[in-house]
Amino acid sequence: MGTIFIKPPIFNASLIIQRDSKSCRLYKKKDQLLIGQQANKASRALLQFDLSDLPPGLVIVSARLHIYICCNEYPGFIQGLNAYQVLSKYSLKEISSRKPILINHSPVASAQISNDTSAGISFDMTWLVQNWYNGAAANLGILLKAADESCSHLIGLTSKAYWDSQKWPCLELNFMEVSNQSDCCVANTIDLIENVVSTDSWEHTQAMNILCFNYSYVTVNTGNSSAIAFLQQSADGQHWQNESTPKRIMQGESVTFIPDYIVKYARLCYKTEVNGQVTTLSIYLQGRIAGN
Repeated sequence: MGTIFIKPPIFNASLIIQRDSKSCRLYKKKDQLLIGQQANKASRALLQFDLSDLPPGLVIVSARLHIYICCNEYPGFIQGLNAYQVLSKYSLKEISSRKPILINHSPVASAQISNDTSAGISFDMTWLVQNWYNGAAANLGILLKAADESCSHLIGLTSKAYWDSQKWPCLELNFMEVSNQSDCCVANTIDLIENVVSTDSWEHTQAMNILCFNYSYVTVNTGNSSAIAFLQQSADGQHWQNESTPKRIMQGESVTFIPDYIVKYARLCYKTEVNGQVTTLSIYLQGRIAGN
């Protein structure tokens, strides 16, 4: 298993849409990417990452977009952000109501901003980056926008012109190498761990491409409160179905989740059993190539 960070994006810009006239303007050289609604203007962000330097023969196990908040107009206001796949080519000089940017109307991933302006936001982009890499989808970038653009609320995300390069937008790819393109995986096993903090809201581990593995999730409760968890699987990384009923995980206990069938993606959902409590979990994903 290896990790590659792609930083900075080859392109990022704020897309400002004047709602009454439908006129659009791009701001490419600012140190922040504006998102939200203010004074009859909707602000969105465009980003594009170059994957052309990735070597052939990788199995991308997971991919996450990391970006930071640099300003937040109303820090106490909970704002959701959605990431969308861009489907159309566009000229930076010709974006208008007559030539809008075409996006997939189902978001690739969603996240909530934090009250902490120094905090990062992470989007699970696994299925989209996999499709970019294998040529199943054109890499035309990502559009970020507020989940609710009717609220007057503006935030700024760091751009590649931001003064601190540690907070530039980046893609984090976890991968395994294959011996040739027809192989599924050259590694015989998968052995990963996520250490998480479980609250009384449902969260989930990174979506993983486990198509060529017989696998199981083992969850160890290392905290002081009980938790519940269940396994989810998906054929496309977007539409998920529950593979198991929620299982209770007591303090100090270890519980294993084994699928009845295998499709391309899997993840484990978890939360604390009692509202208002917090606990810590160590979640292991372990398996070997089917047939070995």
